[in-house]
Amino acid sequence: MNKQFLIFFICILTCAIVFLSYQALNAEKEVVKRFLNRLFTGNEEYTLFISKEIRQHPFISFGKGKTSFMGYKILKRQKSEKGCTKIWVTIYFDDNPIDIPITLEKQHRQWVITSLPSITYVPCALPLSNKSRKDNWTELVMQTFEGQIVCMQSSKEQIQINKPISVLLLEDHIINFSPLKSIHISKVVSMNDSFIEDTLLGKIPILNDFWTFGDSKTLPIGSQDFDLYCNPDMKGQMAIINKDNLPKTEIRIVLNNTDTNSLVHPQVKIKCTHTFEVQTQSSIHPINYIFDKEDILLLKPSSEGIAIYKNGGRLDISPCRIYIYSNNNDGAFCINQSKNLYSGKIEISKFEDALIVNNELDIEEYLYAVVPSEMPVSFGVEALKVQAIAARAYAIRSLLNTGFAPFGAHVDDSVASQVYNNVVEQTSAIQAVNDTRGMVPVFDGKIADTRFFSTSCGYTANFHEVWSDKQNQFPSDKVPYLISLPQYPGNAPSLYNEENFRAFINNKNIQSYDRFSPFFRWNVVFSREELEAILDNTLHLLQQRQPFFILTKVDKDTFIQKEVPKDLGKLLNLQVIKRGQGGNIMELEITTTKGVFKVIKELNIRETLKPVNYVEGGKPIEIQCHDNTIKKDFPILPSAFAYIDLDRNNDGHITNISIVGGGYGHGVGMSQQGTYGLTLIGYSYSQIIKHYYPDTQLVNIYEER
Repeated sequence: MNKQFLIFFICILTCAIVFLSYQALNAEKEVVKRFLNRLFTGNEEYTLFISKEIRQHPFISFGKGKTSFMGYKILKRQKSEKGCTKIWVTIYFDDNPIDIPITLEKQHRQWVITSLPSITYVPCALPLSNKSRKDNWTELVMQTFEGQIVCMQSSKEQIQINKPISVLLLEDHIINFSPLKSIHISKVVSMNDSFIEDTLLGKIPILNDFWTFGDSKTLPIGSQDFDLYCNPDMKGQMAIINKDNLPKTEIRIVLNNTDTNSLVHPQVKIKCTHTFEVQTQSSIHPINYIFDKEDILLLKPSSEGIAIYKNGGRLDISPCRIYIYSNNNDGAFCINQSKNLYSGKIEISKFEDALIVNNELDIEEYLYAVVPSEMPVSFGVEALKVQAIAARAYAIRSLLNTGFAPFGAHVDDSVASQVYNNVVEQTSAIQAVNDTRGMVPVFDGKIADTRFFSTSCGYTANFHEVWSDKQNQFPSDKVPYLISLPQYPGNAPSLYNEENFRAFINNKNIQSYDRFSPFFRWNVVFSREELEAILDNTLHLLQQRQPFFILTKVDKDTFIQKEVPKDLGKLLNLQVIKRGQGGNIMELEITTTKGVFKVIKELNIRETLKPVNYVEGGKPIEIQCHDNTIKKDFPILPSAFAYIDLDRNNDGHITNISIVGGGYGHGVGMSQQGTYGLTLIGYSYSQIIKHYYPDTQLVNIYEER
């Protein structure tokens, strides 16, 4: 009897252990089951099974009371190393199974859900390709603002390729999508971070994360005939831009106000050599007025838009951009009593409480007014052809840039881009443009970056040793065809070396192609007081504009970004720290009684040491040029190809500072004076382009298209 009881007891105990083990193994699944049952039926008791940290999880609001779920099935239990358990569940959503993970942890001897499946809303995605699978899903590749994603789409609902959508993802499965609304854009005439302006529709708001896809990663001014895809609030989210949508031969120039050297104008006065029309292209406030060639058009900003006057009498006020056309192809405009005339179309837009003036015309016509403004026509047609090719390449590359987009332009008319219409059109310059029509240098299939400048010191500079990149890294990445090269027959020892560079600059008789320029060699002398006044007027302002490149020393080897005092105290030392391959100063160290400061990059160095006298009552500072001419209070140090000598008295205090240098400009790419010198020894325009932009090929951009 006792033996039978023992056997019975052992059997009961074994069953209990098995049962309890089974219960323990399935406790996590039971928690998941109870949670889902309550969540999907809208029972608020689902909160009993989840941790407080995930009560606002998107899956909760998505799944709560969800009647579209056709059911679910617990699949498997997966133990992790950290004591967590992952339960895989199949949810039947519109008859399509989606496998999702739910993670649990044991808290106070109870299993609690601590992680739920991801729910992701993608406001804008562009479907790129799809691929059918053996199950009921289609694999879909989509482009988003942040990059490409791969997700699963139900085979029942086909999503159109290249049609932007908003999508809701459960893990990597699309459970909802909507096509984005579109607006057709006729032509982009201005753009900033908050809006796009169309010729017909005016300003359309866009989102901060607006993006483009296709042949351009930006939306250039002048882009036309494309769709802007918007969110439900009709704010632009993205655009698909192909080659046909991009600007091709028309360039837009924003004109400076010569009175204030600004891109905004208090008012604009216009005359024309022929009759002309003043109109808007918007249906909001249509305008069309005819002006005779004797008439004067005056435009003024007002609280309601742009006020239009004809011969002193007010005609209208337009809330829209104004377009001005000549009724004759040869018609040209005089703007604000300028000595020069402007071809093409004039556009006037309001910018805050002032006006913006844009001139749009064909690139080749634009070059008619650029080439003589950038290079003296006395250099001859062959040199002007080189300038035309370099300027054309710059212009065409500028069509895709966005630097002047808020002003509705690709370039401006100053040295910030390339000088336009500063000199009346010249026959020889027009010939140079026509003879090289469409020609640009190309490297690796892309139009070359044709930097140019006035005068070399006998050596050019490497691109990466002059400019920083968009991430403010300096030196920047190398450009294979913008490299430091000798500008005379022969070579020189390394100009990185201070002693070699001094010997090179002191050689005034070197047979450089630039030797005919007044700036081939130059020198300037400052008193200590004069240079201290210059530094007080330049360094703190430069630090505000260029904080990455005007640094303050804080210990033996460390320089940091820090506000520079307006009063720098007494100058103690001025020293070149680093040079480029062509000898250009890359880093300059300034020591005063108020600290030690490092100036980085050639333009900053040239602006820091500008030879202008700020001492009250002082005489202008003079630059002694190569041809013995004198330049007084020159607005910038001619170049960074220079060395510095300090005169000290018996007490070691600085009395005078001498800067001896050569060249004028940044020193990268084509030297205009050097081009002239090369033509004198028989170089053709194509040979000169090869010389300054080695390994590039001349092609006709219009024939290539």
